[in-house]
Amino acid sequence: MNNRIRQAFDSVRADDALIQKTQAYVCRETQKKRAKSIGIPKLKLAGVLTCAALLIIGVLTYNLYFVADAYISLDINPSVELCINRLGRVISTYAYNEEGRKILERVDLQGKKYEEAAGWLLTAIEDGGYFTEGALVTVTVQANDQSKEAMLCDVLYIYMNGQPQPFPREVEVFPVSAETWEHAHECNVSPAKYLAISELMEVDGEATFDLYSSHSIQQIRNRTQECRNGHDSPSNGSGNGAHHNATDSSQSNGNGCGYRSGGGHSGH
Repeated sequence: MNNRIRQAFDSVRADDALIQKTQAYVCRETQKKRAKSIGIPKLKLAGVLTCAALLIIGVLTYNLYFVADAYISLDINPSVELCINRLGRVISTYAYNEEGRKILERVDLQGKKYEEAAGWLLTAIEDGGYFTEGALVTVTVQANDQSKEAMLCDVLYIYMNGQPQPFPREVEVFPVSAETWEHAHECNVSPAKYLAISELMEVDGEATFDLYSSHSIQQIRNRTQECRNGHDSPSNGSGNGAHHNATDSSQSNGNGCGYRSGGGHSGH
């Protein structure tokens, strides 16, 4: 029986064309399996690299646009603050008092360049009737980079003095330290007002931040001068309090960035 079966299968033969087709088919299928096994890791790697690139782009975009790089506070009696990013555009605003809140309701400053935003604020303050002849506009700048801080002071001083003035006004622009900025926020007053009230408290034992937070900087400085004139003491000095406050004594950036429209450049 075994011999018969062997003889039957021995008679079965594949021609050369069939053998070649079969070999080619086996090779193709083998290559497909190999390519598939290699392609899956490559696709996974490409996906990982794409996600990593998107993450890096997202982080860079976030840091460039949404992270605060400097703070610009503008004080007339409406006291407001602009938070700007590295591109110099406003990403948030803050009102130190009720007058400031009303001003910010009048304008949409989101995304605007900082000097343009300052111009819009001046216009809104003028329309709100807060400007009077001889009004004092005080601007402070706080940034970690001192060169940028100086640049912001320069640009703001030139820009704000170039704006149309319905009444003669005085503009002063100066930097403040991060410590002064933090203390001012703790007291919910602008950095310039914080410095003015702090100076008043040195000569007026009854002065407090709560008591004078609603006063203008000019009123606070006038009160400081009155107290100094009333004290017959050399230690209190007899100089102009407004000039003293034109710079933040706790900030030393080496370039004396402090400007007054009436008195020129004032150093630390």
